[in-house]
Amino acid sequence: MAENINIDDFVDYEREYKAVIKNYTITGTQLVGLCPFHDDTSQSFSVDLKTGKWHCFAEDDGGNYIKFYSKTHNCSTKDAYIAILKEYGRYEEYSGKKSRKTEPLTLSEYADSKKLPIEFLMDPDGCALEDKTDKDKVNYVYIPYFDRKHKLISYRRRYGNKDFRWKYKTKAGDLIYGEWLIDSFLKVGSVVLVEGESDSQSLWSMNTPALGVPGASTFKDKAKDLLDFKNIYIHHEQDQGGDTFLKNVTKYLREYDYKGKVFVFSCGDIHQLKDDGSINEYKTCKDPSDVWMSYGKEQGSKIIKDLMEKAKVIDLHGDGVIQPIERPPFDFNDVPGYTIDSEGVYKDSDHGPFCVCRTPIILTKRLTSLDDGDEKLEIGYLRDGHWKTAIFQRSILSQTRSITQLSDLGCMITSENAKAVVRYLSDFESANIDRLPRVDSTSRLGWQTKKRFIPPRDNNDIVLDVDPALQGVVEAYHEEGVYYKWTEYMDKFRENNRFRFIMAASFCAPLLMIIRQRIFFVYIWGDSKSGKSAALKAALSVWGDPERLMMNFNATKVGLERTASLFCDLPLGIDERQLAGSNQESLESLIYMIASGTGRTRGTKTGGLQKTRQWRTVAIATGEEPVATSTSQTGVSTRMIEISCGGKTPIFDEEKSASLMHQHVGDNFGMIGPDFIQKLVKVKDGELKDEYNKILDCLNDKFGDADGSHIQSVAAVTLADSLADSWIFKHHNSVDDKGHIFLEKGSMDRALQMADEIFDDMLKNRLEDVNENAVECLSDCILGHLLNFENTGDKQYVEKFGEISEDRSTVWILPSWFNKLMKDNGFSARKTLKYMADNDYIQVRRDKRSDGTPLTGFKVQHKFNKVNTKMIKFDAAKYLGENIPEAEIPENNDISFQNLGDADSPFKDTPKKAAELPY
Repeated sequence: MAENINIDDFVDYEREYKAVIKNYTITGTQLVGLCPFHDDTSQSFSVDLKTGKWHCFAEDDGGNYIKFYSKTHNCSTKDAYIAILKEYGRYEEYSGKKSRKTEPLTLSEYADSKKLPIEFLMDPDGCALEDKTDKDKVNYVYIPYFDRKHKLISYRRRYGNKDFRWKYKTKAGDLIYGEWLIDSFLKVGSVVLVEGESDSQSLWSMNTPALGVPGASTFKDKAKDLLDFKNIYIHHEQDQGGDTFLKNVTKYLREYDYKGKVFVFSCGDIHQLKDDGSINEYKTCKDPSDVWMSYGKEQGSKIIKDLMEKAKVIDLHGDGVIQPIERPPFDFNDVPGYTIDSEGVYKDSDHGPFCVCRTPIILTKRLTSLDDGDEKLEIGYLRDGHWKTAIFQRSILSQTRSITQLSDLGCMITSENAKAVVRYLSDFESANIDRLPRVDSTSRLGWQTKKRFIPPRDNNDIVLDVDPALQGVVEAYHEEGVYYKWTEYMDKFRENNRFRFIMAASFCAPLLMIIRQRIFFVYIWGDSKSGKSAALKAALSVWGDPERLMMNFNATKVGLERTASLFCDLPLGIDERQLAGSNQESLESLIYMIASGTGRTRGTKTGGLQKTRQWRTVAIATGEEPVATSTSQTGVSTRMIEISCGGKTPIFDEEKSASLMHQHVGDNFGMIGPDFIQKLVKVKDGELKDEYNKILDCLNDKFGDADGSHIQSVAAVTLADSLADSWIFKHHNSVDDKGHIFLEKGSMDRALQMADEIFDDMLKNRLEDVNENAVECLSDCILGHLLNFENTGDKQYVEKFGEISEDRSTVWILPSWFNKLMKDNGFSARKTLKYMADNDYIQVRRDKRSDGTPLTGFKVQHKFNKVNTKMIKFDAAKYLGENIPEAEIPENNDISFQNLGDADSPFKDTPKKAAELPY
């Protein structure tokens, strides 16, 4: 890169500032005028024409010409500096291009690349191109610029690789390519303005008058040469450069108060033309040169003519400044009676155009929900120069009271114009009823109809219609990083069976529907810094950004319900069980809710029912202590596979490895899951179910004493691991053309080894059944409070909870004490009695109701303290395997066993000694 060039040596500051500043006056080297950066009425803008420095006294702002250029062109000062050098032909000197090798270009090569006849290009009355060589003997194409009298005023050299160089000290804004042909074009009355020479040459070849504007940002002085044309057509290339070209050309035509008509068209809209059979195939083209090369003279001329006939009128003298319009997301038919452009939506009337909405709004899609069949509409609206989309129910867009909701998006809709907007959207749909695309939509991820799966979203013809509040979560399902870096890094940790199982659980989620397995939890618990969260992130990185996908237990039921419904057929990662607090009942309620796969049934304002949310998932959660306790319902433990970690059973061999895992999954994620799904959809129906049943039989043979739900869950994860091992980590094509599975040798054996270790850990840490724990609690309380059950005759030392039979094999229990004991310890009294009755631990009373139906009771008649009452008869000897031991009855003077009413108060003499107290 060469050193910076002093622009004071060649920039004509007087001409540059005069082209922009309005109402200016010049005194010596000082120019004063209206500031272009604010609404100025007092000529607060001053320029030193010798140095180019300017100052606005109203806003106390100023600087050099580079800053002025950057502010007027809305670019950085660096880009402004480069643009100035290019306009004055000094950029090559600055960039050091002359020191690099220049690629040659001959006129013959140029003609071939543009498919233009070389004779046409060499015509001295037309293009007048020549072959020339520079001082370094490098060939270039000489492109002359003539004035209206055909006098040479400048030229451009074109080398290979689109390397352009102006004649020294040439300013592009002073030139129009084809200026020498203006007089002949005026006889036609119309002209097309394009950005460069090759577009002009191509249009001339198609008998279309055209002029090239190489410096549209500064061609103000040359714009007056166009004022005599009746019609000016501006070709708009659909990119940022094309937007700037359109904006600047219309700006200068307006300043010269052009009286003719101005139209805009784009070769990018060719596909909108109606096929009358004369064109072989309509292809989208970038510019007129592309049209010429794609279609030739005859068809190209017709296409250009058709595009010009459909060109849209630009009102130069309307309110506001012409803004380039970004191509809409839907190529719609014209709506009869309406005009839709960058200025908004206007309805034709006898008194002129009537503004329906200042924001351009169109319909882009009809969405049919795969969940309930309801239809919604997607709208497109232009805001800040860009098209945005949003999805609404039809009922919202068809009612004046509700359509004002669009104003929250930035659409200029109020109660005043709401009715007109509703009518316009109805007319728009009618005009595009056969053109408006219909697509399927869904409000959840996972499996859809026809074996389609989301994510990936870009490979499906399904629109994801979710609440805007969840859109950020959905965006977390994207790809980042390198595929093989993820597989290589994760594979070495899969040697650890705990890590392997957690990873496989993530792959297992989309298998649940296929193998008809119910939802289950994988819960990893252990001390802090044992790598639980790192392993969870690794599992979630299969599908997307783990940092954004992972949630925690500090969430409401409604929040978890909505998230689980969205994450259907995908893993649900929940970190930090301790954030749920000490409310065990609330925690278990969350587990039941997620494991049920169905949300809460809710009513509507109109008396009906809201749609009930449903899902399938494998929930992977972490915590520092187990979830299930001795009082947890059996359903909690059966729905959960608890994996302990830390100490002698770590997930990572080193704490450093867990820390590095957090970094790695932040750089590589989201690529594996979609690849796994692509292979999964190829599998023949029933194949995976057969493989699952084989694994189930194998695990039942080995661990038949384990809980059946645990065997089913581990079998599902084992299947997922064998598939992931073959498809992802060993890159084995395990599905043939007929959908049959052929797993890599050793994948299934290794997965079963993993299952063996997980079962060993589960059985080692398994909790007893909650009912058994309840009976054990009862037995312990009886043995620990024997005195409260001993038959002491008339002497009552303590409160009685029941009594022990003479042979000490049976305990008669007061129901009130039993109910309180169960409640205080978190057990269900009724459920425990049912369990004890089923196992013959208590005597059951069998009666009949008044209608004759059988009645089973858990309490029987017994004389207690000389009163017949109903008590629970507990066969303690059967449960304990031996009789109840006898308790030692204390002496009468031991007040610790006396009733409180019989004991002397320890505060009996206090009043007499009150005076001796120091307070």
